[in-house]
Amino acid sequence: MFHSLKRIMLLAGVSISGVLAAQEKVDVKVIDSIVEVKLKQQKEADAKLNKEQTDLLDKLKTFANQRIVLSGGLAVRVGEMDWDYEKSEDVYAPDHFRTRFGFNLQAQAKISNNFSVTGRMRSGTLQFTWTDFGSEAEDKLHLILDRAFFKYQSKQYWVTLGRNQQIWESLGSLQFDVPAHDGIAMGAQYKLGKTTTFEPKLAYYIERHGSSSVKNDGKMYGVMLKSMTDLESTKIAGRAGLIVSNELQDASKGIHAGHYVNGSTGKYYSGDLANDYNILLLGTSITFKKLKNLTIEGDFYQNLRKYDTNPLSWQITTGTEGTPDFTDDRTGYTISAWLGNTSGDKGAWKAGAYYIYLEKYAAQDFFSSYNHATWTSTNMKGFEFFGAYQILKNLEVYGRLFFMEDIKGYNGNDMDFTQHGNRFRLDLKFTF
Repeated sequence: MFHSLKRIMLLAGVSISGVLAAQEKVDVKVIDSIVEVKLKQQKEADAKLNKEQTDLLDKLKTFANQRIVLSGGLAVRVGEMDWDYEKSEDVYAPDHFRTRFGFNLQAQAKISNNFSVTGRMRSGTLQFTWTDFGSEAEDKLHLILDRAFFKYQSKQYWVTLGRNQQIWESLGSLQFDVPAHDGIAMGAQYKLGKTTTFEPKLAYYIERHGSSSVKNDGKMYGVMLKSMTDLESTKIAGRAGLIVSNELQDASKGIHAGHYVNGSTGKYYSGDLANDYNILLLGTSITFKKLKNLTIEGDFYQNLRKYDTNPLSWQITTGTEGTPDFTDDRTGYTISAWLGNTSGDKGAWKAGAYYIYLEKYAAQDFFSSYNHATWTSTNMKGFEFFGAYQILKNLEVYGRLFFMEDIKGYNGNDMDFTQHGNRFRLDLKFTF
């Protein structure tokens, strides 16, 4: 009886083990099947995500290619030499040599067929676009936003709102070496027959100097008219403009709180600025295409604003001979001639000369060009000789040589003395 019971229990154990083993095999197959399904689902999800990411990247690339345009440049001033600068009678400043660089990067995003947004960063300061090699760390890293504007552009008309390049054109940047101004501008282009275009422009800018209200800030506004006739053998251009400025910062107010002024006197880094100007600008040029693009060009400037006394100035001093009178010094002109054309093609070249005569109030000093002389941007006359050569499509070498002097003496102790000096620059410019 005992042995029969033991045999039955053994047989039952074997049966249960078999059942459990069979069940285990079934569970493993089910698990393997579930894992396989999950892996397949994961692969399908990963493939879908990868496709979505690829499609998104393709769309972004297409958008960037079609809607975003990057441009900019790097310029290295290989050398700038100032020499023989006589700043007072028989007193010469030490000859000065320096190297500099300048960089800018601009991005334009096209919102639609007619609207775009543009921003540009560049090295330097508001008044100067160059940074000296070996300068202080804050200058090495100093960048400013010198363009930031919305633009509407149709086939014939355009409007900009924000910080942008001013509308007035002048030879040698004599009217504006500080190009960025805040406000609104608009213009158009009309075809007059088959060979002539006409472009009118209007602008209104706020020249802010830290007042509590925009209505108390400086204003600059006016018009620029430009025409171009392109014939088979010649191109003839003409321009006329009016620049009206009110309540600009004079030397008593300084400008931009210490960065561009001498903190003890409040003077500008260089030059003066009267409160008010009404500058008439007239210019013309003719290019002879078959004579290596020989171009003859001229500008005339007349400040129509009359001053009863000298506008406040840190340059004009009273002395034993009295005070130099600049109230009628409101006229300027530039004559230039050159050959060639640096069009961007490798091997292209350009060479020529300017004669410059710019009385003290024929331009707005702080906005005017500081290229020609180390000590001033107006009340100057003299020659500039220049040459440029296109090394590669986007790489140009450009040299300029200046011989400048004051038109009239500033010093009341010696009114007959005029400052004079020479300058040479050699730049390497890359653009994209």
